[in-house]
Amino acid sequence: MSTACRYLAFIFIMLLLNPGPVPVARATMVIPSSLEYMTGRAETIVLGRVTGQSAYWEDKVIYTAVAFEVSEYIKGGEPDRPATLEIKVTGGQVGDIRLEMDQAPVFNAGEEALLFLVGDGYKHQVYGIYYGAYRVSPGTRAGSKWVSGPLFDNREVHDLATRQSRSNTLPVGGEDLARFIDRIRSLLESR
Repeated sequence: MSTACRYLAFIFIMLLLNPGPVPVARATMVIPSSLEYMTGRAETIVLGRVTGQSAYWEDKVIYTAVAFEVSEYIKGGEPDRPATLEIKVTGGQVGDIRLEMDQAPVFNAGEEALLFLVGDGYKHQVYGIYYGAYRVSPGTRAGSKWVSGPLFDNREVHDLATRQSRSNTLPVGGEDLARFIDRIRSLLESR
């Protein structure tokens, strides 16, 4: 049998054995946004601490509900500004089944973070997938705190409103948390 015949026979057998359509893999690409754009688009910006989490099934997808105790509202949260928010994140583990989404933020109990959120009431999602989650850690000065995250890692950012690229003005690797919050507040005041 010739190579072409063997190839056609293989294709024919595969079509007979295939029980249905082949699943298609899809991917999400996140474009590096600017702090200005993130601040404008997020409905709520908060500083706080992760107090717990639990994974669950919803519409054949695993999500993790992250309990987030808010220490400071920087934007939004009106009218009642709840002390604890539920952050819905794609991915997690239920029993022996684990779902991981590339670029989705992963939180640990006790971790402090600054989050850009969308949603209302008590249930929110991180805006811009991982672009909306910033880790807070002890700073180099006594009592100071350091913030780091994806906006500090990109030397070029995109203004999604104008579709223009420009240099990122944020320092590489992160900056003092108080300085970062001041930047956000300045952007909010200029709107």
